[in-house]
Amino acid sequence: MELTADTRRLAAVARGDVIVGPRLLAGRKGAVGQLRLYDWIGADFMGITPQMVAEALDGMKGAGELCVYINSPGGDAADGVTIYNCLCRFAGRRTTYVDGEAQSAAGLCFLAGDERVMMPGTQIMVHGPQAQLRGTPEEIEQSLAGLRTLRTSVAEIYQGRTGQSAETVAGWMASKAVWFDGPKALEAGLCTRVAETAEMAGEARMTLSAARTIPWRDMERIRRRSTR
Repeated sequence: MELTADTRRLAAVARGDVIVGPRLLAGRKGAVGQLRLYDWIGADFMGITPQMVAEALDGMKGAGELCVYINSPGGDAADGVTIYNCLCRFAGRRTTYVDGEAQSAAGLCFLAGDERVMMPGTQIMVHGPQAQLRGTPEEIEQSLAGLRTLRTSVAEIYQGRTGQSAETVAGWMASKAVWFDGPKALEAGLCTRVAETAEMAGEARMTLSAARTIPWRDMERIRRRSTR
């Protein structure tokens, strides 16, 4: 029986192989699962979708720890919330790392960590959800209502994870962009630790040279299916 691209991909994750594709790198080494989010967040940005993350996590059942490495310019806030919840649902300990930047929706993904580590020279950018709206006045009003609801949801996540006051987080949401380097992120409660030097995540760091790969055309089919 011929395996579909989705079946091959899930089977590879279950074996502990590293998956190399245009959007997502995932694997498992021993008891530690790993995700590398090095792209835009969300289907509308042709980036990493919640479906991709959920499928990768499905292949990590039995892992007691999850390491997530982030370098992303952000993307769709609603998809960021969904990925945040997917990561929080992981049963073991979660450690998230900012390897470069975690902007906007990617910052939400970062907040899913029990331990949240800012690597040297990294930054987080926080702001409220934004949108370009088109349509009739009634349609725009409906879209604005949805956008305000999403901003409230995002603000509640930031407030709950950082311990900041509602007023402080409301200020972040109302700003075009609020930037935090490591020390400022630690002071704001966005991260729990600032790494002084680049570090390895124990024995679980992914080694791409030894990775088996899923063909690009298969990954592209999966990406197109997930963004419909």
